[in-house]
Amino acid sequence: MFNNTGTVRRSAEVGNLIQQYLAAPDLAKRTAVSKQILEVTKQQAAVVWLLQPSNI
Repeated sequence: MFNNTGTVRRSAEVGNLIQQYLAAPDLAKRTAVSKQILEVTKQQAAVVWLLQPSNI
């Protein structure tokens, strides 16, 4: 995630997954870990609503 200084801040979970990715011995394991990283970062991402329904 980005904070107001423009730097990236990551959770401990993502940091752990990155370490697993770097230590993975083969492509299949790295692919599996990178999918986990993607899912975790999608769940932790901030949501910005760009559209508001007119019936509210």
